Amino acid sequence: MATLQNCNVCHGDFPLTPEFWHRQPKRKSGLGETCKECAKQRTRAWAEANRERTRENAGLYAAANPVRRRLSRIANREAETARYNAWRSANADHRKRYEDEYRAANAEAIKERKRRAYLADPAAHAAKTRAWALANADRLRARAAEYYRKNAEALKLKQRERYAANPEAKLERDRLYRAANRDRLNAAIRAWKAANPERVRAAIGKRKALIRGVPGRITAKDVRTQYAHQRGTCFYCPRSLADCQFHLDHYIPLSRGGGHEPENMVLACPPCNMAKGSKLPSEFKPSS
Repeated sequence: MATLQNCNVCHGDFPLTPEFWHRQPKRKSGLGETCKECAKQRTRAWAEANRERTRENAGLYAAANPVRRRLSRIANREAETARYNAWRSANADHRKRYEDEYRAANAEAIKERKRRAYLADPAAHAAKTRAWALANADRLRARAAEYYRKNAEALKLKQRERYAANPEAKLERDRLYRAANRDRLNAAIRAWKAANPERVRAAIGKRKALIRGVPGRITAKDVRTQYAHQRGTCFYCPRSLADCQFHLDHYIPLSRGGGHEPENMVLACPPCNMAKGSKLPSEFKPSS
């Protein structure tokens, strides 16, 4: 049976073996008088209370023993990685506070280090950046959305100023984007038109009025109001407008002096609107 020893801190009895006690050659037993767990807690408390001194000591040791430190890391890479990952998970808030403090205090040094790394091998740096971005796409999207939410007005203003200063560059960028995303954009436009028929009809009517130079304005709300007033049926025939891509018809055609305004607007099924064309209501007789 192993001899027990009483810890001078927690007063627990543990077997007198290196598993529970740190080595201390000056003592008769060759082991310390504080159990390993209490010693670790005491070390952590001291390090937390003397953070600057701990960092300074770690830096001095690393500078004085670069080879020994590097060899130790290589020999225990897996164990150190696992221990570091466990510490990161358990001390997320502490780690973030430390990293923020370090970046704030060493901003210029960090920029210079990144610049040297990039200049040393631009291709490798770009590949590494792309790989990280692909592996953290969701995180980047969430970060970008949060940043835009907080700085929306400033970003919009900056974008307007940039576009005003470089209109040709904007047009070229938009052209390249449309060419590279033609199918996706067309699908999105079709989906939007299907979900917003009133706005589509209002836009088509506005375009016709602008071409002919006719003043007035019809909104999507006006289209919805007229749709409800007609109870969802064609103005000229009993066909349901829900079953077709209905048209916005100027009751008195624009070419015959009619205005582009809600009072001169009706909704018609495509056959009736196309058959009516530029005829006056008194000249048009629907087929059904």
